Amino acid sequence: MEAIPASPFDEDKWGALRSAPMTVKRIRERARDQLELFRMVFKDTKSGLEFLAQDEPVSVGLVKSAFGEAQLRLSWLFLPKAASAVHEELVGRIVALVPDHLDLATSSRSLAPIWELIVPEHGDVTVRVSGQTSVISESGFQSRVAEQVFRAGMALNRAIAEATS
Repeated sequence: MEAIPASPFDEDKWGALRSAPMTVKRIRERARDQLELFRMVFKDTKSGLEFLAQDEPVSVGLVKSAFGEAQLRLSWLFLPKAASAVHEELVGRIVALVPDHLDLATSSRSLAPIWELIVPEHGDVTVRVSGQTSVISESGFQSRVAEQVFRAGMALNRAIAEATS
């Protein structure tokens, strides 16, 4: 028997929006902080990966690689509510997008997502690429966090290489 989807009028579907202005502000700040962390980790490496921040509502940055570029865009996602939660959780989702294919009718390129960073208001950040997930822990030694960021960035570098070949 199929489950009946929850109505958009039920509070568990919109309850996270009660405090949306403050939640969105904190998530945007955390997203900027995460991109700054990536920039700092990669600034002195020989990887050729460069993170450039943009302070726009949607486009939050650009990643440059020897293989090409990816736009970083911030969107919003609702995660299913945890057992102890009253409603779904609103999180930020930074998506790396690369040009996919040329639409000959409009002479424009569509963008394909290749990597994402899930940024909650509080807690650890999650990286998703190629069907795999990794966590960048908010707590722990600075060197451990830098290692997690480096691995996530290099996974993005590979995703850019694969998308542009």
